[in-house]
Amino acid sequence: MGSNPVRQFVAESIGSRSTHWPDSAILGVGRSKFEKRTSKSIGELAIDAATAAINDAGLNRDQIDAVVTFTLGDTIPAAGISTILGLPSPRVALTIEGGGNVFVSAMGTSAALVLSGAASRVLCVRALKARSGKRLGGTNEPEYISTKGTRQFTGPYGWSAYAHTFALVAKRFMMRYGIQDDAMAGAMFEVVRAERAFAVRNPRAIMRDNVSREQYSESPMVSDPIRIVDCCLESDGACALIIGRADQASTTPIRILSFVEGGGRWPGDDLLAFLDWDDWSTIYASYVAAELYREAGLSPSDIDFAMLYDNFSSNVLMQLEAFGFCEPGGVVEHMQRDGISELARVPVNPHGGLMAEAYVHGMNGVAEAVDQLRGRAEGVQLARHSACLVASGGVGAGSAMILGI
Repeated sequence: MGSNPVRQFVAESIGSRSTHWPDSAILGVGRSKFEKRTSKSIGELAIDAATAAINDAGLNRDQIDAVVTFTLGDTIPAAGISTILGLPSPRVALTIEGGGNVFVSAMGTSAALVLSGAASRVLCVRALKARSGKRLGGTNEPEYISTKGTRQFTGPYGWSAYAHTFALVAKRFMMRYGIQDDAMAGAMFEVVRAERAFAVRNPRAIMRDNVSREQYSESPMVSDPIRIVDCCLESDGACALIIGRADQASTTPIRILSFVEGGGRWPGDDLLAFLDWDDWSTIYASYVAAELYREAGLSPSDIDFAMLYDNFSSNVLMQLEAFGFCEPGGVVEHMQRDGISELARVPVNPHGGLMAEAYVHGMNGVAEAVDQLRGRAEGVQLARHSACLVASGGVGAGSAMILGI
């Protein structure tokens, strides 16, 4: 049996603790229209985003020879996307199981395909109808009331949705540092306020209105300390990237400076099954941060802006600490003193994030990162835009990447 070039490349990279990631780059990005409900099929959304990305890279479909996507049972597989796009000679069609915790992993896998020689240019795409199709995170689907695995013990107590999990972790975080309810609410509000303010100036954003502290406080509680306004959107849309070698770029290549996946411990059969997690006041980012910076030869002070996974505002706060953008236990003071707006030392999610622009499982954040790094953002163009940290996930598993020019 012949050797697998991707596995060989990854094994050699991990074994030497040095990688060739900067030889890979994002060559183009594309988006479909983001909507609360669309009449288009998932396939049509994928075509819209993929076509835009291929055009942005200055390529044609004949030059794409691999497709990578990821799914939680809510999209069509990579082979299907390859077929509907009419790719003439695809060499790889890979579908990864996962959601918001794996979109950076999908990008890293795409880069590994290129660097190993298994493919030359990879279409990495995510298309879903998270509002008008399968809705994620509810409690009315069979998997959320399963009697198998850990859920047989947690379900009877009402622990059945992602908001419950992230609320428990946020509460443990508060207990660790002695953060009072009002202080945590104030910090979470600042995340929501900043992202909404970004979205107001983003023509693609779905939620384009500011939110006051009074409106925030009146928002119904979902699972303490998470309110409805702290939750990401449910929306329909697609985003796509073209990943190839940096020397293939027809315009400014956005280089992958470092990439770490599989951070944290995943001891159960799903996101809700982590009862033996070492410390519920920490998340996956605590495991990946040091290696991520070491691979890139950078530190938190070198990062100009960040795309942090914002399925819930509390997750942003915990990632700010874990990635070293504030002192341990100092995130409340950080949000009061500096925050995450365009005037902050490290602005976060200048497109409005999943809470205001759209929910495309984080891929829209990558597209925004590319636009920012190229200096062509449609909404708020940041003054400093040479290096960006992109984080994928929350709680017990995730991945992260540093992009630069």
